Amino acid sequence: MKKYFFFMIFMTIIFGICSKPFLASRELQIVAFGDSITYGTGDPERKGYVERIKVAMEQKGLPSVHISNFGVPKYTTMDILKLLQNKKVVKNIEEANYIILYVGTNDFRQSAQYVFKPLPYKKLSKGKNLYTEHLLRIIHVLRDANPFAPIIVLGLYHPYVEYENQKEIYETIEEWNKGIKKVTQNFPQTYFIPTADLFINRDKKRYFSDSLHLNERGYDLLSERVTDSLLSLEVQQ
Repeated sequence: MKKYFFFMIFMTIIFGICSKPFLASRELQIVAFGDSITYGTGDPERKGYVERIKVAMEQKGLPSVHISNFGVPKYTTMDILKLLQNKKVVKNIEEANYIILYVGTNDFRQSAQYVFKPLPYKKLSKGKNLYTEHLLRIIHVLRDANPFAPIIVLGLYHPYVEYENQKEIYETIEEWNKGIKKVTQNFPQTYFIPTADLFINRDKKRYFSDSLHLNERGYDLLSERVTDSLLSLEVQQ
């Protein structure tokens, strides 16, 4: 009985050591690309979802999370493609453990020529094709620079709830999201993470700082979604 008792204590200690936050010994390099949402516009402290990810992952046991945030307001997929020609940026990609890509809001808005009622379907269809073509090229560049790091590609959310045809706009955004998901399926270790559901049936004033950008609460929701995905992937590393 004593042997069994001491054996159980021993196994409890070993299990405790092995199961201690699974991330404890690994430092992470995360690179994020995107527009004003990745930049953090609307957050008074400009932490956005990116800095919140860093804090959340360190709270889970990681000793050090380094994030290079290349989010730039008003950026489109074409701007990201130009940015990826920068050697210093490519160096960051090569050293990354994870890559986050959240771009498309400005592509969508420009394709619609900022007209959402009624929606200019022909222009949006043409814009979607160009957008997915650019997205495909972006991920090719990222994958060429780093064949192994998981790439998290975020879908677009729906901030246009003040329009009478908001359901129609939502359905159109979801068509763009289907295009994003289809592109990610062409690459290994590349994952589509939806965001459109995060703000459905929520009071916009509580989660948005203006007509388009999130506030602290909104970025909290977004960062939780991305962090959960990263932690799930980290378990598999």
